[in-house]
Amino acid sequence: MANTMGMTQGATFVPEIVANKALGLLEAELHLAKNVARHYEYTPAKEGDKVIVPKRGTLTANQKTSGNAVTLQNPTADSVEVELNQHWEVTFAVEDILRTNAQGGMEIDEGYIADAIQVLAEKIETSLSNLVTSLTGTRGTAGVDITDTVLRLCRGDLSTQRAPQSNRFLYLEPDQINVILGLDKFVNAEKYGSSMPVMEGEFGKVYGFRVFESLFTKAVAGSPTAKYNMAIHRDALVLASRPLKQPKGAGVTVGYVEKNGIVMRVLYSYNADQLADQITIDTLFGVAVLRPELGVKVLS
Repeated sequence: MANTMGMTQGATFVPEIVANKALGLLEAELHLAKNVARHYEYTPAKEGDKVIVPKRGTLTANQKTSGNAVTLQNPTADSVEVELNQHWEVTFAVEDILRTNAQGGMEIDEGYIADAIQVLAEKIETSLSNLVTSLTGTRGTAGVDITDTVLRLCRGDLSTQRAPQSNRFLYLEPDQINVILGLDKFVNAEKYGSSMPVMEGEFGKVYGFRVFESLFTKAVAGSPTAKYNMAIHRDALVLASRPLKQPKGAGVTVGYVEKNGIVMRVLYSYNADQLADQITIDTLFGVAVLRPELGVKVLS
């Protein structure tokens, strides 16, 4: 039995294994969250804490003339307060979670992890999607498919607001994805070429927008129901994330992992009532509109 790994030997690094697998899965599930501004610091926080996200001031180009000094600028910066009011968790218990083999290896039930991540991703995406009504621009008509003209107007709106040409995105409900796929201007993602990285969940590109499907488009009931798609630059919205504090209770092993501004915590313990190993995967975050002028509500 020398190669058998039990709970005592495995417990110290189980949370890190789970956390890394979970975060990898989360990145694949997030379409909106991975394309907005992110603000992260490895400073433990609790639900209700507030963080300040800076907004850069405006710079201008000044002509340099011979014999004269450069024009020193001191742009006026601003900030946005983001409340960390979104604490979501998924907890499950599994018997015999440590499965051993002759080499002393270990597996975690990936099915449960994948299920947990899917529902956590939904909370993050929905929180960001609900900010759409605070965006400055509005194009399209409720109950009417998005047209080529609407997309061109959205492009013009962002350009007028000095949005950089890169990092522009369209987030569309599934029905409108089908509409866009039928446009002759649409470029399939697989045709981008090797110089353009293709993100998970990306369909293609049209008028400078990279196109993603959103299953959590905000809908407002009416006659007809209004679906709020969005055309945004990355800096229109911000997602702030912080690591949750270490629990003080005994018998709980904790792991943290962070990637691209999203942090997750994994708590690993034993549930005596269930006679099973218990895992909690949770995350603390907040969302806010950073630059509303860099986003357009696209009704359909």
